[in-house]
Amino acid sequence: MPSYKLTYFPGRGRAEIIRFVLAAGNVDYEDVRIAGDKWKEFKEKTPEGKLPIFESDGVVLSQSQAIAAYAAELGGLRGETPIDRAKAHMIVEMVTEMFEVIIKNHFEKDEAKKEEKEKEIKEKLFPAFLTNAEKFLVANGGEYFAGSKLTYADVALFNFADNLRLAGKEPFGNTPKLAALIAKVGELPGVKDWIAKRPESQF
Repeated sequence: MPSYKLTYFPGRGRAEIIRFVLAAGNVDYEDVRIAGDKWKEFKEKTPEGKLPIFESDGVVLSQSQAIAAYAAELGGLRGETPIDRAKAHMIVEMVTEMFEVIIKNHFEKDEAKKEEKEKEIKEKLFPAFLTNAEKFLVANGGEYFAGSKLTYADVALFNFADNLRLAGKEPFGNTPKLAALIAKVGELPGVKDWIAKRPESQF
């Protein structure tokens, strides 16, 4: 039986999308957390000097989106056809891009720049993201982003919503199809189980 190991820092961060995909696909794996005092020594063992990494029978992968795509393959969530896989990848890229804009601004040290960017995100960038994501979902039939069943694109949206929810934000009220999809992914047994048992963390 294949063995899988995901290694990241003690938090959700860039690894949580991978954990959710593995949970949704019912893939067993070892969830390894590297604390700060052990990171310096462990860093030299990673392909790029950063985390997350994913080990599949001794082969080490890096880059969170590549790992998420591989995790989707393992759980049957990558998409059934080439166009389904392309559409799923497209949505994952969209979600990741929006998420990274928000995270980058969260850590902006210049308060004036931070406030200006926050206004742009709130009034322009995030509403455009919601509109486009809802449009793609509706164009695919309104149930899933790619094909006729769950893919890691749907899980990526759920992970994004989960991060926003943990920050006290519920911004999907005006996009009912997105909200319904998020709720559907949240009811998956593997996802519910992971949320119930995952370690508490600040990020």
